[in-house]
Amino acid sequence: MHAHSPQVHRTLLRASPDTPRQARQVVRIWSALGLGLKSDLLEDVVLVVSELVTNSVKHAHFIPGREWVQLSIDTDPASIRVTVTDPGHPSEYPQRPWADSRKLSGLTMGGRGLQIVDHICNGVWNTSLTESHERMVQARIPIDPHT
Repeated sequence: MHAHSPQVHRTLLRASPDTPRQARQVVRIWSALGLGLKSDLLEDVVLVVSELVTNSVKHAHFIPGREWVQLSIDTDPASIRVTVTDPGHPSEYPQRPWADSRKLSGLTMGGRGLQIVDHICNGVWNTSLTESHERMVQARIPIDPHT
């Protein structure tokens, strides 16, 4: 990360099975055009974006005219904040269903995306509903992984 002033990058993507791939491409383009992430940090951001967008595509309640996922990335000198917003679902949004999010051993092949996000973000992520009942998931990735 080179810049010390806050940056905000935002896009709206049409929800489809291809949306996670598109979101990864967008992040790589943003990085090349000024987000300026070092390789390891870029890969962490891309992985977090991919997991959160995949969850949105899999679990949101899409109705005609509301088939979207919004991705935004805010940067500051200490961290990268990834925010993924979708139309939500009337009865659910992502939660932490595990007792110790730091233990990644013994996992099955499926369903570990939020545990990976939790690990990369040192536990700094949350989920909420907006005033218009859209689901918003935010994850903060430290620029220095030891913080």
